[in-house]
Amino acid sequence: MISSVMRAILTLLIAAASASAATDPKAARAFQELFGAEARKVAATSGTTDDVRFAATLLDAATLAGKQTGLRTLLCEKAVEFASRNSAGYKTAVAAIGHLMKVAPARDKEWQEKLLAVYQTRYRRSDRRQRSEQGKRLLDQLVTVGDAALSDGDADKAKGLYQRALSLARLYSRPDSGKISACIKVAVDKLTAQRMARALEARLEVRPADMMVRTRLIHLYVLELDSPARAAKFLTDGVDDTLRRNVSMAAKEAEELTKAATLGLAQWYDSLAPKASKAARPAVLSRAAQYYRNYLTMHPAEDMTRLKAKLALRKIEKALAAAGGRQKGMLKKIVLDLGKGATMTVALIPAGTFVMGCPPAEMGKSGREQRQHKVKISRAFYVGVTEVTQKQYAAVMGANPSKHQGEKYPVENVSWNEAVAFCRTVSAKTVRPVRLPTEAEWEYACRAGTTTRWFTGNTEASLAGYAWYKKTSGAHTHVVAESKPNAFGLHDMTGNVFEWCLDYYRSGYDPKASPVDPTGPVKGTERVLRGGSFWYDAGWCSSANRRGYSPESRWSNVGFRVVVETGDRK
Repeated sequence: MISSVMRAILTLLIAAASASAATDPKAARAFQELFGAEARKVAATSGTTDDVRFAATLLDAATLAGKQTGLRTLLCEKAVEFASRNSAGYKTAVAAIGHLMKVAPARDKEWQEKLLAVYQTRYRRSDRRQRSEQGKRLLDQLVTVGDAALSDGDADKAKGLYQRALSLARLYSRPDSGKISACIKVAVDKLTAQRMARALEARLEVRPADMMVRTRLIHLYVLELDSPARAAKFLTDGVDDTLRRNVSMAAKEAEELTKAATLGLAQWYDSLAPKASKAARPAVLSRAAQYYRNYLTMHPAEDMTRLKAKLALRKIEKALAAAGGRQKGMLKKIVLDLGKGATMTVALIPAGTFVMGCPPAEMGKSGREQRQHKVKISRAFYVGVTEVTQKQYAAVMGANPSKHQGEKYPVENVSWNEAVAFCRTVSAKTVRPVRLPTEAEWEYACRAGTTTRWFTGNTEASLAGYAWYKKTSGAHTHVVAESKPNAFGLHDMTGNVFEWCLDYYRSGYDPKASPVDPTGPVKGTERVLRGGSFWYDAGWCSSANRRGYSPESRWSNVGFRVVVETGDRK
């Protein structure tokens, strides 16, 4: 129960929130017409039980609002607001936030902040029996929002969030205290670099001809603050020619760069990494790695230059793994808690550009492959390190439809519709946007910077140890992750089971398709399958091979893996 004075204050806050949240006037008018009177009535009562019931009504209405994105968003925001007033409403509040993440993914950081507020309140109001479990959820969300703040350059906010997470980790003897301490160190170092940059900018305003200060400032933005665009603003004729050329190139979009410039930037960032602080080094190495991947896409010829680039990329990837696996404020891997003792590890895939499809002369092609075309993946995303296992599927869906039984084996005999239902349920459980990969995301993740027939090379012999297919499988599935991973750390991208993708299937390539984050045809009768399986020859396991099946069909060689969206655009 809350006081009448507090109730009056909350009523005013609701009105203010309606005005500020209504970026879509049409949605605001629709909300007032549908629920305005009831919202005012509920806000005027002294209890909060009716708030929770009203929140559930709003959330239900949001699921019925169809393509009215503005109204769905507003309904969910109001559902969170009303549900958060009573501990009985937390489940509704979390569900509404999960809905917001799917309806308006561009505002993901805002929704993560809302989720943090809900978890904080839930933790504060929980009893002793619930305190540990609620503390774990709050800790994870503090780190998530801290990562976003660090990615946005707000190191001070990130530091505070990480410190609160560390306190909880120590209170409940969590094993990840060391990782959170490392996050705090990164935030402190970035905060120090930001303060130094402000000081140098102030000095430069007084003495703009001071090339020593100007050069220090440029290096600071490139090395410690990972902002070549900001560094480029301080370039003048007096700056060293090599530094000026490289910073100018680094500030451009990848698509604007020539092959020579791309390779030059890869080598430049690689050479800068030893000069960066320990906290900043992963970001510098990540830049080098992405430029090397872009170069390998632009230069498919198997010559000495390509080999040197491959070797350099391999070295950088090992250095990144040793550096703790953080990339631009995001964890390289995260673990999803699926309940009933099951977890799922997903790996960060950086944004980038690649050539999708296969060349006309590729040997053994089935004719279903798309012709080669450049595709841009504009945002980083997480993808399952393995195909979804039977243990994971059963924990979420309560059943195991597989023909080849085994907890650690990939789930199969599952339709596209059932795979989508699994993703939807995991989204609700974890409050993260989980879905099937688009066909473009799948091939980008499978290739991991390669342009060859398989990510292992152009010969079937190169598949040894990497793929379970007709020649190696013994006509059955195998435990996930027994095969060796690709350069992104993903297992079984070739063979074991076919994997459902989000897209409708279309034979061949549509020249009208968007080159940025393509999602396939808008309608169709079949959904895309990728990766080959234990039943099929090696050719079916190639990076470009594809086929379509009815979304209702089930086969004992068909499974899937998931994508978790990040919203981090390049």
